[in-house]
Amino acid sequence: PTRLPVHELQLKVTCEALTLVALEPRDNRSGSSYSDLSDTFGLGLINDTIKLGYMRLTLNSITAQGTPMDAIGSTWAGWSPTHVLSPQFLTAFTPDKSTPVPAPVQLLNARVQITPTIAPANTLPLTEEIPIDGSVTLTVKYL
Repeated sequence: PTRLPVHELQLKVTCEALTLVALEPRDNRSGSSYSDLSDTFGLGLINDTIKLGYMRLTLNSITAQGTPMDAIGSTWAGWSPTHVLSPQFLTAFTPDKSTPVPAPVQLLNARVQITPTIAPANTLPLTEEIPIDGSVTLTVKYL
């Protein structure tokens, strides 16, 4: 696999008052990830069958109301620290990752680092230009 340059986006969630929220990522290219990891999103299919690659979304520099926060992901046993967004779990935020309990936010800011990776060249048709077609939707869920 070939890792492509990293891209960053600014994430901002604004609520009218302190509110318990979590992010629910949806892979709009579900089933097209070249990776078997649960925290990746697909980059689309070539000719409806060949998986182009995958991308990982990492959260950095998280603050809420100006206070540093850590990301926590939902698991079958509750919440645990994470640094990635995943289509497999909700992501909430806490000021203390040693006590992973979602905290209410009013003004949340974070950097989302997008790291795309292309499948090995020997698995791809390289005779034509291939568009990278990854797409993720983040839905704000009230807890």
